[in-house]
Amino acid sequence: MNKTVGIDSEQQWSRWWILLSYIVVGVTALWLRVTDLGLFISGDEANFWIRRSEVFWAALRSGDYGATALTEHPGVTTMWLGSLGI
Repeated sequence: MNKTVGIDSEQQWSRWWILLSYIVVGVTALWLRVTDLGLFISGDEANFWIRRSEVFWAALRSGDYGATALTEHPGVTTMWLGSLGI
C-alpha cells in the first residue's frame, strides 16, 4: 500500500515537471519574439512578404480579385495575415 502512494506521488511530480517545462519553453519563446517585434527574422520578410501583403490588400479593397494572385507558390495565408497587420 505504501508503494502505491509513492508511485502516485512520483507521477504527480512528473506531471508538474512536464507542465513547468512547457511553461518555461512557451514563456521563453514568447519573450524572445516579443522583445524584438520590429526586427525582421529573415530577409524575405521585408523584401517580399510585406510588399506582397500591401499589394494583396490593395487588390482586395479595389475589388480586383485577379490581382490577388501574386505568386505561383501557396503564400496566400501569409498575405492574408500580413494584410491584416497593415
